[in-house]
Amino acid sequence: MRPLLLLGLIAALAPAATAQRPARGAATLRPASSERHDGTLEAGDDTLTSGEFSDSWTIEVAEGQEITVELASSAFDPYVILKPPSGEQLDNDDWNGDRQVARIVHPNAVAGTWTLLATSYSPGESGAYAVTLSAAYPSDGLTSARTRAGLAGTTWAEDCPGANPSRSYVRLDADGGFSWSAASPRTVTQDGADTWAVEDGTLVVRWNDSFAVSRYPLDGSGILSGTSSKSCGSAIRLLRMP
Repeated sequence: MRPLLLLGLIAALAPAATAQRPARGAATLRPASSERHDGTLEAGDDTLTSGEFSDSWTIEVAEGQEITVELASSAFDPYVILKPPSGEQLDNDDWNGDRQVARIVHPNAVAGTWTLLATSYSPGESGAYAVTLSAAYPSDGLTSARTRAGLAGTTWAEDCPGANPSRSYVRLDADGGFSWSAASPRTVTQDGADTWAVEDGTLVVRWNDSFAVSRYPLDGSGILSGTSSKSCGSAIRLLRMP
């Protein structure tokens, strides 16, 4: 295990770096999400105090997620550093003996802004790399959270069968409102009259100032069956969207 590094990287974490170098920026992780970013370590990058080039990212993480960060490169010996909001350092080199992959898996993360550093094992190493970020609730890869904090930011498809079946896409926003669309999970918008809450282990979705109310017992799965004052009644379902 490589000794922990002293980091002199206050400037590297500045938001302005996003516009200058595509390999640095801010990534927002949501439950069951995964994203890949390609970059290059090269002369002119920020450096660690021990001389290694580095690129940095800030990551917004929800409470209780399992974070997986993987840095892969065939051009240099990758070394990955992850720092939670409290500031201590997690790091890895040669995941399972593979000199081309560095990985950190951290369960039950605290909510807040984390920092990722993509760097190399030795000073002066350079070349192309790929960094993959993912986050999920660990028990099922979807959501096992039964709390408001754990569900905030997740998107679901609400299926209402019956004589006139319909599907609505619902994103549970952190402010207690929800955004929705009948067309696509990517086009949801919020109406101030729509709210959601977790009450006694049940997700309660209130449409249009409680004109219609749907209730879903939270069982830790990505498919929830519930009851509703909508026309579909007891057959209504929520399906977790990626």
